Amino acid sequence: MSSRKPASPNKYLPFVIIAVVLGVALAGAALLYQSSIDTARTARLDEPPSTAAQPTAALPPRTPLPGAQPPRTRGSSGENTATLEEFGDFQCPPCGAMHPIIKAIEEENGARLRVIFRHLPLSNHVHAFNAALAAEAAGRQNRFWEMHDALYEKQRSWSTAKDARPLFAEYARTLGLDVTRFNSDINAPEVVARVRADMERADSLGINATPTLLINGREVAYSTVDDLRARIKNAVAAGGQ
Repeated sequence: MSSRKPASPNKYLPFVIIAVVLGVALAGAALLYQSSIDTARTARLDEPPSTAAQPTAALPPRTPLPGAQPPRTRGSSGENTATLEEFGDFQCPPCGAMHPIIKAIEEENGARLRVIFRHLPLSNHVHAFNAALAAEAAGRQNRFWEMHDALYEKQRSWSTAKDARPLFAEYARTLGLDVTRFNSDINAPEVVARVRADMERADSLGINATPTLLINGREVAYSTVDDLRARIKNAVAAGGQ
């Protein structure tokens, strides 16, 4: 009967070494993982709180700018007079359609209503800024409102012209203005400054569309012409309050 020879201890030595190495590696990995967690926690604690959920301070309301002074007004300026302020663009078709309505409202209310016109030429209307300058140049010869009316009434003619300035000069001649002076004034820095001042007033009020109407300094929303008439009539009846 034969018997087995006991295995030599050296035979298992490689396996013992491998087990020890694996144990050390696993222990190191566990320590590294825990360290990364602790570092992430520390980083989160050190980070400033997110601003996404923080309430932002409300901006103070902007102070309305005065616009060109003195303003272009038509009608009485008495103490109990209601004021209708229009921000308009001479090349704007809705402004052209509003023009006869406002004139009719002026006639209906007489001396109890004062109308102020403010320039707001829009960038998509190529001749609008020059038209505003033309009205202001006429104003230097005391014909602002006459040019204002002519520009709206002849809007279809000059708004489609390649160069509208010769037509503006022709309107000035028809109104009896000194055309040489008119052509000089249309480029005057003071004339440009008046138009810019009205545009800045519109911006300070958050107005960017035409026509925009204010009654006694408050923007008025209306659904129909009759609604607008009623609102102005009420303001007139209230003595401008």
